[in-house]
Amino acid sequence: MAQSNFIVLVNAAVIGPAVADRQKHFFHQRTGCIVAKGTINKSCYTAHSEINLIRLGKSNQTNLRQHLSLLLLAPFFNKMAEIQNLSALNLAGSYRKSFDCDPRDSFQQVLDTLYDYIDPTTRYMHRLRINLFVDLMRELLDKGVVKNYDSAIDIGCNCGIYSKLISDFGFKEVRGIDIDQPLLDIANKFVASTSPEKKIYFENFNAENLTQESLYDFILCTEVIEHTTNPHKVIENIKRLLKPGGVAVVTLPNALSYPYLLTWLSHKVQGKPIDGELRDHLSYPSYRALKLFKDPRLSRLKVSGTNLYQWYFLHKIPGYPILNRLNFNLSKLFPFKYFTQFFFMVYKKQ
Repeated sequence: MAQSNFIVLVNAAVIGPAVADRQKHFFHQRTGCIVAKGTINKSCYTAHSEINLIRLGKSNQTNLRQHLSLLLLAPFFNKMAEIQNLSALNLAGSYRKSFDCDPRDSFQQVLDTLYDYIDPTTRYMHRLRINLFVDLMRELLDKGVVKNYDSAIDIGCNCGIYSKLISDFGFKEVRGIDIDQPLLDIANKFVASTSPEKKIYFENFNAENLTQESLYDFILCTEVIEHTTNPHKVIENIKRLLKPGGVAVVTLPNALSYPYLLTWLSHKVQGKPIDGELRDHLSYPSYRALKLFKDPRLSRLKVSGTNLYQWYFLHKIPGYPILNRLNFNLSKLFPFKYFTQFFFMVYKKQ
């Protein structure tokens, strides 16, 4: 088998020349590392430390990820051991919205450990999304929109925190699927539950390959579709796998939002090429997201969104929690919700 060299870069970031040189690289979310294929040009990266050279089959990315997990996740698992398994806790019942990501907040402690955020902005924006998801779920349950609680699926479950919240909202069996095995390892270790009334399990499974063997009372798919090879197939699977009377919550990145518009404008002004990942994120303005889910089988119950103006420097401003709370509240109102970075849609199947 042909062999390829992979170099692991710690605390690194890809900069301009890497795009121009079309070098092969990918960012490993859990470890915060960049893995570059072949001989690297160090001018393509910010300051870094090289810690290992790995020789693998040319397409054997799974083994590479597993190697990274063994090599770099030991400190994470040691830290997570303090929290232990979350199955005994009711995170949804005790959830309180947060706009300052106070490290004293018990839920934030779980998030900080599970996700090990690479920067403060990502941390704040993730908490905004969870704040809105919990608000939406409480509204759906209070209004009696959700009738059956037998089964749910979390598509692109990551470390499993949404799966845990869904379970805590009363669903008897929650299936989480993702294609990143290290993240699933974390979910299985700290979130999975075998309780008959609160079962949570995780699988390495591609959402494009979901069949109609199982139907679900609730489907969550948040910030996932834009990362798939065949997004239209995933969208059709969501429509098809929802039981009659079932509810789906889907979120997509909104190209009409200030953060994405500013990113696009910055690339244009500087003459920087728009890479595949950014192009995918710019493919779903809110009006197109709604059009993609227009279907006679589905009734749209609600649209909402979060993050109108959070940007990289805002968290440093005095009084930021007040600004962030205003950001959250404005984002849910018409017409602002159609211009939020994370666009939420709630559907019910006829």
